[in-house]
Amino acid sequence: MIPQEEVAEANDKTVTKIKGNIPSPADKQTLDQYGFFAMFSKIAFTDGLLNSFILANRNDKLICWYLESYPIPIEAVRSICSIFTKSTYYPFEACDELKKLFKENPTKRQEFEKIAQQEQLTLSEEIFGE
Repeated sequence: MIPQEEVAEANDKTVTKIKGNIPSPADKQTLDQYGFFAMFSKIAFTDGLLNSFILANRNDKLICWYLESYPIPIEAVRSICSIFTKSTYYPFEACDELKKLFKENPTKRQEFEKIAQQEQLTLSEEIFGE
């Protein structure tokens, strides 16, 4: 067991070394209890994991699983809109998985688009174009 005062540090180190594994429902519950996915969201969407080719492509399915499993945070919408609309160099595997997610899950697409509209962000043609 990790001492409570070291949980945040352990989450931080784990997120930066993660290799895209989707947690089981039991593991998800435990990870949620210790704030792992709050840390994952911060590192992925605020601190730039999604903008790192290696980390984003290695964790593409985990990123999409997170977006599908939790309410989409504003930071995720900002990050995705920024990375995939302002550059021709982006993590292509992550882009393909995001495109698949929003094509197969209209509810999540609507949630994402609503936040983007509220924030006056441009949607990525790579992800949302037909």
